[in-house]
Amino acid sequence: MGVKKVTGFLIGFLVLFPLCSHSQPSKLFRTIGPSIDPRDLRVLQIEMTPDPAREGQLLRFYVTISNLSHFSGWASVFIKDRDEVITAAHDVLLRPAYNRIAFPQTDYRLYRYEHCFIVEVDIERTRRPVDVVKEFCCRRTAYGWTLAPIAVGPFFVEDLEMFPDPIYPGQEV
Repeated sequence: MGVKKVTGFLIGFLVLFPLCSHSQPSKLFRTIGPSIDPRDLRVLQIEMTPDPAREGQLLRFYVTISNLSHFSGWASVFIKDRDEVITAAHDVLLRPAYNRIAFPQTDYRLYRYEHCFIVEVDIERTRRPVDVVKEFCCRRTAYGWTLAPIAVGPFFVEDLEMFPDPIYPGQEV
């Protein structure tokens, strides 16, 4: 064999070997084929445990995301309060239909009366907010902060007086 052939073989080997011996081969081929569009994602539910949470407790979040596309894709998912990242889940496979994502525990401190959360996804190094079906706000109650709707009531009205009584449609009261 000639020196040129051996040199060509060694250069080719040095270029192709890192591709073949990638430490995580599943990540090597992630970008091949169609991917999901962040506009196809919707946050259906955000859960917090414990709920209600007291000051100083570690929090864990769960998010249910709907993928309306026909494709699966890898993403990093972030929960934010205003501009601050509360917790993140990396290398999440978002399949078509519903995806429940468990986030690691966080020591995020709840201190305001109301904390409204948003969810962002990072798909192919592009970070975008995900549409939500409703506003997910954690409110302070006497028992701690909760994502559950705060119940008001029941109200009972006693001794309601009205003049004239009875009234008829179109009559001024």
